[in-house]
Amino acid sequence: MDVAGQFANTEVVGFCESRSGDLWVGTRKGLFRQREGKWVTFPPDNWLARSELRAIFEDREGNLWVGTAAAGLARLKRRLVTTVAEREGLTDDAVLALCEDRQGDLWAGLEDGRVLHGKPGHFRKFPGIPGFGADAPIRCILESRDDALWIGTFGNGLMRFKNGRRTDFIPSIGKRARVDKVTALLEDRRGPVWVGTFYALYKGTA
Repeated sequence: MDVAGQFANTEVVGFCESRSGDLWVGTRKGLFRQREGKWVTFPPDNWLARSELRAIFEDREGNLWVGTAAAGLARLKRRLVTTVAEREGLTDDAVLALCEDRQGDLWAGLEDGRVLHGKPGHFRKFPGIPGFGADAPIRCILESRDDALWIGTFGNGLMRFKNGRRTDFIPSIGKRARVDKVTALLEDRRGPVWVGTFYALYKGTA
């Protein structure tokens, strides 16, 4: 497996392919874009290029959202960078997880254990986890095809919300799986939700 030179000894925290075919890579040393085989730091003259990134996501309108470790949330629309911070409803500058639901609302998981959703400037706290994740960062969020909302924390396990009901998977799915430290969530085409943890990969159920 070849290693891209600029990413040697660099932690890659996320990547996505845009609708235009560009490959975006978020690292702890900034944001990079590959276009026609060439890598560039993006944007080269902006604070985002020097920030420690924690999450990256493209929404249905083609906006690229970037969560940072200490500078809040940023939106890239073409070459314009818009910052989302406390005055837009963000309660923590460390944004670790991003997701878009079917209504087009953005979901953001924060290091302080809170989950926000809505539109920039109109974020509201998700009431489903009062106190649950207060001491555990939110590492991943997923809306599955059955309209369930999955929230993975790094320390307090996995939660699933559907029809107003919350199911907690602490500390296990089944008899042996350990999911107190969740790092990734993915729903495949056949329906199961895959749960990546600090320890292993597990196949969840609806």
